[in-house]
Amino acid sequence: MTVTSRRAARALVLVFALAATAVADKVVLNDGRTYEGVVLEETDTSVRFKTAKAVLTFPRKEIASLERSPVGPLQERETRLGVLDPGKPAEYLAAANWLVGPGRGALDLPTLRRLCTIAAKFDRAHAWEAQMLLAKETEAAGLNREAGTCLARAEIAKPGQAETKSRIEKLRTVLMREAQTEMEQLQKALTLLTGEQYEKALPGLRKARTGAMSERAPDLMGMSMEQLVTFVARRVKCEKCNGQGELPCPLCEGRKESECADCEGTGTRKDYKGGGREVNLAESACKTCHGLAKLLCPRCDAERDVIVFLAAAPTQFTIRVKGGSETATLQKEIDFKRFTHQAIKITMILAEPPRSGGTLPCTPCEGIKFDSSAPPLPMEKLRAYREEVAACLIGTRTYDPLPVAEKAWDPAVIADEMLRYRNGRWAR
Repeated sequence: MTVTSRRAARALVLVFALAATAVADKVVLNDGRTYEGVVLEETDTSVRFKTAKAVLTFPRKEIASLERSPVGPLQERETRLGVLDPGKPAEYLAAANWLVGPGRGALDLPTLRRLCTIAAKFDRAHAWEAQMLLAKETEAAGLNREAGTCLARAEIAKPGQAETKSRIEKLRTVLMREAQTEMEQLQKALTLLTGEQYEKALPGLRKARTGAMSERAPDLMGMSMEQLVTFVARRVKCEKCNGQGELPCPLCEGRKESECADCEGTGTRKDYKGGGREVNLAESACKTCHGLAKLLCPRCDAERDVIVFLAAAPTQFTIRVKGGSETATLQKEIDFKRFTHQAIKITMILAEPPRSGGTLPCTPCEGIKFDSSAPPLPMEKLRAYREEVAACLIGTRTYDPLPVAEKAWDPAVIADEMLRYRNGRWAR
């Protein structure tokens, strides 16, 4: 072992030793809901909290208590993920094996998919083991089609492996039973659709989006099942949102922003004493909102530009901020001490109106707006698709339910190119 590798090993030992002394956290909201996980960031107005499945932001006014309890697997998971290096794919596979073993209490499939995919893509030698591991876990979760795809990728990584072939044949039998039920449901939905009973057909079509025969939709209809669902949904007016596809954000009630809780909407520090002097933003501005008085809603993806005006050239610069990370961005970009040290005076900080946010997609209609002028559906192609499904059901056409894979890893999982784990999130 080289000196560098010994140092890296000692660093990892230290990291995990520190993790053993960490604390698990519990947030209890005013309405009684309880979340267990890790506090990632605390401000005077909100708490960013990582559970096993998501990163959540809670406004302080909604929190009844923040409790501490002994260390658990969630904390160790955060530590393990935080030291991963994309240049070392084996570490991602090791983290995946830890998640399905000692760290099972912190296991979630999206994280496991990403770990296995990164390991498989960046080192082909790990692809077979990564896909076999992922196949086992997805099959245990009842996601048999995904498990079949993983096995198909494992076969690409190492052709002819007896273990892979054996598991494929066992899974093919299970998938064929499932396919029969799925094709019956799809046939019923297509019959309703060709009868122009759009509202009755829609639930069945949504269920069939990734089911048996969905892979043949593009060839037979000229569109994917996802596109078909969108076409049909545009013809059904959702009662909850009246066909608008969105609803006001329940947190900000559609306002996109709210008063800063730290300064109570004044923009000024509570302990600031002006004394008749010229206002100095470095002394007077609230450290949470930087004098803006209002903060963006952290739930509905609100976004805006903040303009900082200076007494010297350049006379201004612009910062783009987003709800949930606004305070951290402002603190990073507007360092009063740095500007004071450089003798550059900040004269004013101005926030432009939010250009997004205020609404969330309506859940029942999946955010699809009603369109009374939507173009007609290709009924002849829909009938041809229904006939193909019927032929496979009665056995006059062969159907192999095992999904087909093109690569030894899934490009869609890391299409966002987020390979590093920082502050509770995957990042580039």
